Amino acid sequence: MSQNYFVSYEKVTKLQKKSFNNLTCFFIAKGSAIIAVNNKKLTIHPGDFIFINMHDIAEVVTLLTPEVQTFKLSVSNIYLLNRYEGYLSSRFNCHSQLTGADDEYFVKQLKQSLSQLIIHYFSADKTKHLKTGIHLQEMLLILIEHFQVNIFTSQHFRYSEQLNEAMDYMRLNFKEPIKLEDVAKICFMSPSTLSRVFQQQIGIKFNTYLNELRIQMSLNDLLYAQYPIDKLAINYGFSNSKTYRSQFKRLFEVSPTEYKKSFFSKEKTNSNSRYLNTSEASLKKEELDILLEYVDFQPETSYFTESRGQKATLQIESEHVKDQSHSNVIVHINSLEDLFFDEIKNQVMMIKNDIGCHYIGVSNLFKIVPSSYTVFEQTKLAQFSPFSRFDMAIDFLRQNNFGIYYQLSLPDYEQVSSFYSKDHQEFFKYIEYMTKNEFLPSWRIVLQFEKTEIRKSVGTFKKLYDRIKRINPKISVGVDLPFGYPEYSFDSEAEEQLFREEVLKKAEFISYKSEPNYSIDEPDLSRFELFSAKDIQSAKNRLKSWGFDLPFILSEWNTLTGDTRYKNSYFFRGALIVHDLAKIESLVDSYGFWLNTFLFEEKHHSAESVRFDGLELLHYYNCRRPVYFALSLYRRLRGKVIATGSHFILTTYNGHYQLLTWNAQYFSPNLSLNENYLKDKTLSLEITSPNVPNGLYQVKKLTLSKDHGAVSYSYDRFSSQQILDQEAHEYLSHVTHPKMDVFDQKFIDGLHLKCFLEPNDVCLFEFLKLEEVD
Repeated sequence: MSQNYFVSYEKVTKLQKKSFNNLTCFFIAKGSAIIAVNNKKLTIHPGDFIFINMHDIAEVVTLLTPEVQTFKLSVSNIYLLNRYEGYLSSRFNCHSQLTGADDEYFVKQLKQSLSQLIIHYFSADKTKHLKTGIHLQEMLLILIEHFQVNIFTSQHFRYSEQLNEAMDYMRLNFKEPIKLEDVAKICFMSPSTLSRVFQQQIGIKFNTYLNELRIQMSLNDLLYAQYPIDKLAINYGFSNSKTYRSQFKRLFEVSPTEYKKSFFSKEKTNSNSRYLNTSEASLKKEELDILLEYVDFQPETSYFTESRGQKATLQIESEHVKDQSHSNVIVHINSLEDLFFDEIKNQVMMIKNDIGCHYIGVSNLFKIVPSSYTVFEQTKLAQFSPFSRFDMAIDFLRQNNFGIYYQLSLPDYEQVSSFYSKDHQEFFKYIEYMTKNEFLPSWRIVLQFEKTEIRKSVGTFKKLYDRIKRINPKISVGVDLPFGYPEYSFDSEAEEQLFREEVLKKAEFISYKSEPNYSIDEPDLSRFELFSAKDIQSAKNRLKSWGFDLPFILSEWNTLTGDTRYKNSYFFRGALIVHDLAKIESLVDSYGFWLNTFLFEEKHHSAESVRFDGLELLHYYNCRRPVYFALSLYRRLRGKVIATGSHFILTTYNGHYQLLTWNAQYFSPNLSLNENYLKDKTLSLEITSPNVPNGLYQVKKLTLSKDHGAVSYSYDRFSSQQILDQEAHEYLSHVTHPKMDVFDQKFIDGLHLKCFLEPNDVCLFEFLKLEEVD
């Protein structure tokens, strides 16, 4: 039976090269050598240690002494995954020669824990299994919190931009059939080049990376869903269950069924170490002396280290530059009648100036038929203009170049009278006449099906499509997809065929809504990460499999949020929005947001519909929400994109530079006020990039955080439990915004700065070059 971890004492007397299948640590006792791990060289001496990750290739390049003696700690993959679900997507970049101030502290802690683990492991103490287990978990905690790098979210920022693009594509499409040739084409590389780059930069083959990604993503369903292995394999991109089982066993040395059984079973007392022969079960005095040298180090805590958050180094290098482009923005209101109010128009203009707005989204042209239209129909007298009350709203839209995104429900349309149908047609004719055919071409009309009424509504779709095109053939008519996560399918093949042949062949664009909060159970928070981006990609893949590649519009979407108003108020999610936006923009033509909380709640009037917050830009009293500021900071990026990663974008514009970075953390909204938990999720970034030339720069730093830009936390400035008056609300609206810092900084060897981000903070740096530096 595979053991969880074991320690051995080995002698190295010749040059050798080896690939590792699990996490391994070497602790040098005697001798010196030059070793290379994934072609990176390091000179090691007594007292040094180095962690080697699964799939790393380590080589003894030069022996500086005739012999090197080392302790070797090997930890099984299944043991690590049982204790840390993110293990498969992690690397631990850690060795004893790291020199950062924090690094030196944690290196000393690791040396102490490693020394104590080895001493207890080889002792005759009856409690040695308990003690070694404690020290091992102490070491793992330090590695996870301070030396972890995620391999599936492109955090190796020295990877080429093309390889980052390939890895992003694989993460978004891992459930679909993926071939090396297809990914290479997307990255503008030959298959042989992409294969070689994978091997050189990541250290594993393309298919190995893809299979391990799929297996990692399948683990939650393996453990908690009741899918048979055959279905699980197909759901996660494997051609059959045999391949899934063989790849799983290669990775974990047990079958999926055995893994699931062991995951939920209690550990046996003696499963924590390998039994040793009597001759191996003791340490020589000189070996013990080496270990005791490090045991005296006193950390701040006795067993488990106090969390100090996470650290990451962004080493941004790129040779590929591409244009920074932004998708169109749709701002949703309920009907054109909302534009009769100055407050609504002022809010729309504020958004246009700060963020950009291209379409006004409506689900009704008007809530009730205007009385002027009724009088006109009865009298046919010209002095009774049928829709004159809309003239100012239409002028407002035209003067500011706003198009209309009109969402028309087919079931609702089928239930209304012929008079309702006629008044809408007459309204379009009125607009066409009054604007001399200059406004309707900017309209997009999306026809919405109810999934359970596909057959019934196809005829209505065709009739409406023809009527709209007769009014003005330049009006763009699209369809809202009536399916989504997780199956992306219809109830029957006949309905699918009908929709494809009668609807999609006529549609000029696709509209889609993505809402994870109704689809995912809260305990499985990992599925919320980039949910909308993955959701969109899956829907587009389904369309592509049918032969359709139409413009794609994300009319409404959301991130993880709380399920009560109280939780929503304190769950700050600025970085979650930016994290999704960075991926969504390359997938869609436009994306939508609600103008304000009042209109959102008016539309979603039932208690169930407003259980989760949407992405509303404004709160009451014109107070801008974190959604507003996240979108504003993101859309300040312009010019050329130098490099992107899992939590940064670097751009250049007319010799100046912008760096947007964020700390996206997916955790239960219940923990939003737990300061100890949030402290664990802070991120300390050290950022370097040779792509930013040397020089003296004025740096403008804009920080969006719960203390600077979150409405609810602004309200906490007041201690009164009573209702606030208008002056207090307007004051809070005025003071709620990102924090701005401005300072000068000189870069000698390219960009080099540090940034501290609390959970879901967003930070934008803008570098204005003042002068050259020799």
